[in-house]
Amino acid sequence: MVSYVSLLCIFLSVGVIVYSVSLYYSSGLSVLPENELNFIEFSWTFIPTVLVGVLCSLNLSFIYLDSELESEDVVKVM
Repeated sequence: MVSYVSLLCIFLSVGVIVYSVSLYYSSGLSVLPENELNFIEFSWTFIPTVLVGVLCSLNLSFIYLDSELESEDVVKVM
């Protein structure tokens, strides 16, 4: 489970870096315009990304470790 989340984070990070570099070299312009606030842009990108990562890991741990709820005939759909 940890390796899945780690590989997913690495894959997405590398994808974003490659895309940013290709944008920079293809247009010759900076990816970030001068009039944008870097902290706000970073915040509303980073915070949802962290929250999605946490929810994915919780979902995977729930599937991996089984539900602790008492029920009969539990069917897992993945």
